[in-house]
Amino acid sequence: MRSLLIIRDTLRKIYADYDVYIRPVLKFLFALICILSVNSYLGYMPLLCRMPVVLIGALICAVTPPGTAAFVSAVFVIGHLSEVSMISAGLAFLMIVLIGGLFLGFRPGNAWILALIPLAFIWNVPFFIPVVLGLAAGMTAVVASICAVPFWFLMEYVHAHVDGFTNSLDLGALTTEFKAIAEGFLKSEYMYVMILMFVVVILLVSVVKRLPVDHAWTIAILAGIAAEALIGIGGGLVTGGGNLLFDLVGIFLSLGLALLYEYLFFGVDYRGTEKLQFEDDDYYYYVKAVPKIKPYDEDERFE
Repeated sequence: MRSLLIIRDTLRKIYADYDVYIRPVLKFLFALICILSVNSYLGYMPLLCRMPVVLIGALICAVTPPGTAAFVSAVFVIGHLSEVSMISAGLAFLMIVLIGGLFLGFRPGNAWILALIPLAFIWNVPFFIPVVLGLAAGMTAVVASICAVPFWFLMEYVHAHVDGFTNSLDLGALTTEFKAIAEGFLKSEYMYVMILMFVVVILLVSVVKRLPVDHAWTIAILAGIAAEALIGIGGGLVTGGGNLLFDLVGIFLSLGLALLYEYLFFGVDYRGTEKLQFEDDDYYYYVKAVPKIKPYDEDERFE
């Protein structure tokens, strides 16, 4: 396993030396994956599916902040929805405006999560995300979840009922369409189950990982996985939503990735724990020091 730490440190060094080139490439690839996934799932407007348009969108994201990918992807979503239902496109646009005002004013640095969550739903592995977000992003990911999960369910509703939309501008047709979307989308019990799961798991993992106990991160991961199974899978069975096979795959992926993340970024050796005590004129200090797992032994470093 130490070879993973060696690879991690090597990649860190490469990134530190060439980050000015690597960051745009990573942002480009992330945006490209998001846009292609949206086009594959919806794909109602042929213009947006053309590769030059896709590449232009990804290039815009490559030279702008990471969160831009979420909003460029949303533009593609709105464009596709407008080909099917102006009501759904209008609702999506309104949600983006509200999300932009709420999330960008609260935590703009984590706006990329807004794209990651619908992406996980498109790939049928939403259970892959919450535990890892709790470890990596902390409690701020809760806001992104509350914003991104409903946006996905609007996409899913339109995708599932695309044959029932006429995209007519007649007032009566628009009213009927709005009522259908409101009843089908806003009254989706499974949507609220997934919002609850994301919020509970992210908060639970974020709190438990900070407890002053040995193996706090491992306990947080297991607690998060248990909450996912109880709320997500249990709620899905009760409401008739989700896919049991994909949900189980997502949970195991989440467990594996979370444990790998813990090892790479919080790898410690509790066998070497030391408890220190010292004082100054005003306080006594009690410190618990836990050594990190090193990729090299001390003797190997100087060979």
